[in-house]
Amino acid sequence: MRACSRGFTLMEIVVVILLLGVLGIYTTQFIGSGTRMYADVAAREQLMNDVRFGVERLNREVRDAIPGTLQVTSAPACIRFWPIKAASRYLQLPGSAAGSTMVAFIPALAEQQVAPGDLALVFPQGLDPATAPYACSHGNCVLQVASVTSAAPLQSIQLQAQSGLTGTQFATPSPGQRVYYADRRVSFCQQGSQLIRQEQLLASSATESNIMAEALQSASFSMESGAFNSNGEVLVRLLFSRRDEAVQFSHLLEVDNVP
Repeated sequence: MRACSRGFTLMEIVVVILLLGVLGIYTTQFIGSGTRMYADVAAREQLMNDVRFGVERLNREVRDAIPGTLQVTSAPACIRFWPIKAASRYLQLPGSAAGSTMVAFIPALAEQQVAPGDLALVFPQGLDPATAPYACSHGNCVLQVASVTSAAPLQSIQLQAQSGLTGTQFATPSPGQRVYYADRRVSFCQQGSQLIRQEQLLASSATESNIMAEALQSASFSMESGAFNSNGEVLVRLLFSRRDEAVQFSHLLEVDNVP
């Protein structure tokens, strides 16, 4: 008896090929969709990581700015302020026409050292931080430190007028007896697609610039003049975009210790 071997017919082979083709198409689409989703999430996370440092740096520094020194512009989009070098409370302000000595507590932090050439600010309301010499709407609120003598827990600080101004007295005392010290001006600005931080010493024109974030599409800094505490609040809107992925940051920042 002869054995009979039977193979696949042409129709069966065609059907199998069609089924494998259909299965392959759906499998490819499923894998491709998952890959695209992963790539989109990875791109968004990478964008967030790239801009998080700059945004957090901006938030932290603005909150610690000296009250009354905030200034915003729209062309270019910038926010400028004086960071607090040191802060303390005073016991005595210059009280006579010839007096120039302020007695204050030594700043709490060891790294906050007051030095000759620093600017001392008392009740800095209505200050124009862009134009030197600096003065407030109510009169003199900024004096320059000439010398510092420390005898814990107090400091005796000799003050002198800024170049271009006269007088060594503050026009208005602080309600909380606060005194701030500054030696530099900081700005965060949009330059093209970058968020740039620039630092300028108040006593000179020396500047230093650093890139805080890239892929910046638009920036907006605004202050509402009619709002309560308007000189201590700034609305920040930043839009970052890369490879069709966009992230928008919107914050209302409040400066601490505003009178």
